[in-house]
Amino acid sequence: MACFAVAVALHVGFSDQLGPAITSGLAGVAAATMGWQAHRLRGGPRAGVIAITVALTSNAVADIVQSSWPGLMGDEPPFPGPPDLFYLAFYPVMAAGLLWLVTVQRKGGDRTAVLDATIVSVGAGVVLWQFLIVPLAGDTELDALGRIVSAAYPVGDLLLVAVTARLALLGGRRSPALRLLIGALLMLFVADVAYSWTELQGTYSVGATLDVLYDLSYGLFAAAALHPSFAELLNPADSRRTGAHWGRLGLLTAATLLAPAVAALDATSSTIVPVAASALMFLLVMARVGGLMIATERTTERRFRSLVQHANDVVLVMVPDGTITYSSPSTDRAFGLPAASDEPVSLFERVHPDDLERLRSVLVPRSATLSVGLAHATVEVRFGVPGHGWRSFELTVTDLLDDPDIDGFVLNGHDIDDLRRLASFDQLTGLANRAELTARIEAALASDRWHALMLYDLDGFKEINDSLGHGAGDEVLTEVGRRLTQAVRRSDVVARLGGDEFAVLTTDPDTIVEAVATRTLEALGEPIVLGELAVSVEASLGIATRRPEHRDPHELLRDADLAMYAAKAAGKGRAMTYEPAMGERVVRHVAVRAALDGALAEDQLLLHYQPVFDLASSRLEGFEALLRWHHPERGWISPAEFIPAAEESNQIIVIGRWVLDQATRQLALWQRFDPTLTMAVNLSPRQLADINLVSDVVRIIDDAGVDPATVCLEITEGAVVDNAAVAARVLAELRQVGVQLAIDDYGSGNASINYLRQFDVNTLKIDRSLVAHLDDCPTNQAIVRSIIELAGALGLTTVGEGIETEGERATLAGLGCAIGQGYLLARPMDAAAATRVVRQHQTTGVHPPG
Repeated sequence: MACFAVAVALHVGFSDQLGPAITSGLAGVAAATMGWQAHRLRGGPRAGVIAITVALTSNAVADIVQSSWPGLMGDEPPFPGPPDLFYLAFYPVMAAGLLWLVTVQRKGGDRTAVLDATIVSVGAGVVLWQFLIVPLAGDTELDALGRIVSAAYPVGDLLLVAVTARLALLGGRRSPALRLLIGALLMLFVADVAYSWTELQGTYSVGATLDVLYDLSYGLFAAAALHPSFAELLNPADSRRTGAHWGRLGLLTAATLLAPAVAALDATSSTIVPVAASALMFLLVMARVGGLMIATERTTERRFRSLVQHANDVVLVMVPDGTITYSSPSTDRAFGLPAASDEPVSLFERVHPDDLERLRSVLVPRSATLSVGLAHATVEVRFGVPGHGWRSFELTVTDLLDDPDIDGFVLNGHDIDDLRRLASFDQLTGLANRAELTARIEAALASDRWHALMLYDLDGFKEINDSLGHGAGDEVLTEVGRRLTQAVRRSDVVARLGGDEFAVLTTDPDTIVEAVATRTLEALGEPIVLGELAVSVEASLGIATRRPEHRDPHELLRDADLAMYAAKAAGKGRAMTYEPAMGERVVRHVAVRAALDGALAEDQLLLHYQPVFDLASSRLEGFEALLRWHHPERGWISPAEFIPAAEESNQIIVIGRWVLDQATRQLALWQRFDPTLTMAVNLSPRQLADINLVSDVVRIIDDAGVDPATVCLEITEGAVVDNAAVAARVLAELRQVGVQLAIDDYGSGNASINYLRQFDVNTLKIDRSLVAHLDDCPTNQAIVRSIIELAGALGLTTVGEGIETEGERATLAGLGCAIGQGYLLARPMDAAAATRVVRQHQTTGVHPPG
């Protein structure tokens, strides 16, 4: 485009010397780019682009001959002469190419677009006829052939206008390439009109400044050919978007006013052509309006027919005696009445006898009453539906007896039973929904009977839904609803509250409720078969029994929800019964979770470090970083309280990243005294599922400048077992980073040997519950011995946690445990105290217990 702008500027500045050459060159560029586009194309649409290329090539040849003639022949080219042959050939060939594109974009024709293009062409033709064609054809200074050729130029332009209008009025979305092509054609039309007018006035010369208009036209042709959207010209246009828009209406309005305007302005010439053109355009406009009215009527009729055919509501027309004269297709589905029947059918035969008089009372013609209120009436009526018994319908009756097109009562109706069912029951499972359960609880509270509400929340459902898809999730929910229904009495209410929450409202006494809880949890724990795959879900169950303080359903639901929350916190597949203290714990939990939001930003969080020792030599091996929270008002808050809150809100991701950063930076300082010291940092289950965990670990360790092998990441046994597939992948990636990995609290859960083979870890940390009283508990000794032997067989290091007595330390060391930590050896301490331990170790080489 920059080169094009430079060429136009040179033409304007040096029109006499460079103008003809520049115009010829740009014409050649336009032809070459269009030819390149034709070469790239395949199939039938290519023919139209080839024709456009030939037309542009013809114009380029004409420009070259025109500009080079004086240099070759020593005189101006004759008129008519060889250039005119190529110039005039441009118009029919270009029109053929454009019409080819029109047929590609609008297969089957478009009557509206043809009429609109004709209106525009007639309007432009009147102007060209009156001001160019007639004067040029009557120029006495030219011979007969010269007059014919001169008039042929505006005739060619009129052909160009007609085809351009047809292309522009296709409707649908106009691609940028199409806009550029239309702009090029319009610019060429303006240039030709200006050329013909100056020729008529005798002021045109080769290379004149007005030839810049041709330069602009050729530039637009080239831009259209090079634009990426050019291929859209060869695809069918969107036939649905052919309505009358303001721009289109403005263009047609201007075109229709051209003929009378010409007749008014040019009083010296004959007005026969303008008047005839005005009459023709009037007929074309009337045809256009008539077509628009017919199309609108057909569209409205199709829309109405489609709405009626696919509507669920019933539409009937009947006379006062009950005979149906029209029925919509939905009538067959709703009433079992055929939508079309040769035999007269009476609606009264299907109405419940108790409701017949109510229906008759609204079927009274307005002419028979003094009130116009009966023009519209609503009535609820039961109809007998084959196979479904009596169904309740709400009918709206409109009196259109005075309308000759209707001549009856119009009845619009819908099935109320279906609406009531949809409002009260879950569509997926068929169980009662939250609104229906609330209504049942309200009715139960109004009675004197004892009631209990059992609230279930599925554990692991989200993973099934996310990994197997919503279809599998729906199958699981449906099966859960079926199992709950089978496990309770028919009189109990089973509901789905939304998502993966279910409820059972029962009148069983306490002892039976406990049995029902056990039975339902066992039923839900059984694998659910999805095709060839069996999945398992468990449920956390909260139970709330009716209390005197329960005044509305929401209070009972709240208590059951609190109990369910407590059950979920206690572990999967648990049942908990509501106690008042649960509410207090939840309130405190919510407060802790809210206060945790600003704890990190306000420097309330800090790290303590517990030393880890070699049990045989008492040598300091390293430290474990432990997170602590000191609240300015509440004081020290236990990790057992705030860590679960952080897990729930995903704050643990940010906090865990901060802990690792602080711990590794502190390790870097201590390694100045002893490069072999290590640092253990706990990872939460949420962190293990974080997609950025590995990249965060790499970045933080690099920033601290420590050896990855001196950093140990600890994951609890429960975290790796609950998310085995994810854990195996993430731990493998962490091992590639070079960090050490440990399974924390080993022996507290059910991690099997297969898991240890699957997870590439370095260390097993023996749970403190097994270390406690190890010296006088044979059972714990047997378990710990087996863990140490297993670790040795797998090449893993063992760490004993929670050592509090000399007997526990000695027993662990005797069983072969290498590393230990606990209050006997050293309590957790702040960074300053831990630094003193490091320096003492550097001085003495050992740190005695105590």
